Amino acid sequence: MLDINANFNVNNTFFENFEIKVIDDNKNRSLIAKNSFTKGQVLFNERPIVSAQFPWNELYKYKACEFCMRPLESAQENIRRLAEDSTINLPYLKQSCTTKRSLHCACVNCGIDYCSEDCRLQAYHLYHQTLCLGDNRQNPNHPINILMDVWKQMHFPPETTTIYLIIKLLAMMKQIPQNEELMKKLSNFECGLVNEKDQIPHKLLKEKFFNELESLREMTLEIFKNNFYVPECESWLSKDGFCQLFSLFGRNSQGIGTSPFSVYVDNVSKLNTLSKIEKKKLDKFIDKLYGKLEKTAGNFLNSEGSGIYEYQSMINHSCRPNAEISFRNNNFELSIVALQDIEPGQEILISYLDECELNSSRHTRQKLLRENYLFNCQCERCLAEIDQPDVTSDEDLEDDDDDEYEDIDDDEEAEEMEN
Repeated sequence: MLDINANFNVNNTFFENFEIKVIDDNKNRSLIAKNSFTKGQVLFNERPIVSAQFPWNELYKYKACEFCMRPLESAQENIRRLAEDSTINLPYLKQSCTTKRSLHCACVNCGIDYCSEDCRLQAYHLYHQTLCLGDNRQNPNHPINILMDVWKQMHFPPETTTIYLIIKLLAMMKQIPQNEELMKKLSNFECGLVNEKDQIPHKLLKEKFFNELESLREMTLEIFKNNFYVPECESWLSKDGFCQLFSLFGRNSQGIGTSPFSVYVDNVSKLNTLSKIEKKKLDKFIDKLYGKLEKTAGNFLNSEGSGIYEYQSMINHSCRPNAEISFRNNNFELSIVALQDIEPGQEILISYLDECELNSSRHTRQKLLRENYLFNCQCERCLAEIDQPDVTSDEDLEDDDDDEYEDIDDDEEAEEMEN
């Protein structure tokens, strides 16, 4: 029998190191350290309950394992595609690229790719036995493909979630023998559309979003009834239930990003066999590649998706966090990493905002958090900046790092490294 806890649990020492309790009525629940941690230490690792690659990301050939999102391209294939340059040759590739093509496999019925037989089997036993489209995978008239096309026309890049998370979840409820355990896990997530105390409505209640949701609900309901009906899930597809389900993913899903090239860069920078001259040439070569990527791919460097995580979702937000999320294994398993020393009794805090948003004004941060997570942030940074003007400027949400990399196209050492 499939053990859902074996598939989704965090490492076994979690409850030895942390406790979950209510310390503030405004926060509902908090994750508190029971032991001390040092800066840079991994607090815990966790796999998602459900995850999926973004559809536009997949369409644009960001090849990743359908189950764990580990990249399927080699670092060299990845950089050549993104930089639109088939002549790029990465040095020290054998020592620094972690892609293991010999382990890759595919579903024999539909051709979906996996990074390993283990991932293929886990996907099959969790949801793919139900979702495998076989010869209909490329059929534009299949109801699931129609739904995904409609979704893509509603949600263009940059992507933040995908309707396929709901489809996967319904399939899991159909396949998993002990689905009551999955239901119990889902019941712990915040999914309300309104913060009743502060009267903050979720942006999904706006007419534009609400009309889109109703269209998606009707299509999902048709798929559900005809392909994998589960009595326990029928209420999820009611008008209110679907809004709450979507709110669950909107308020709790965590973005996932994986990249063979970034892992290559990290590994090659740690090579201790290089001379100072070789190291200097390598650094300039990598800077040149990032300069090319800035022009051809912009911010779209990773295989991207999202998922929901049982324990990560219990960590509250701060605009001055003491921990951050990292994907150190280059798959869907996240790591919570300490940004500073943490003492017993201290609350673990992460940022729900990305780096650009976190660097914006207090007013902009508060606006984003209210719209997406339904709370007024009262972290120490927001309280310290309370006298800032309540003005949101366009510059707050713009990336001002246009000149991050120097133009070294004519650098002879970089050219020498590439050749």
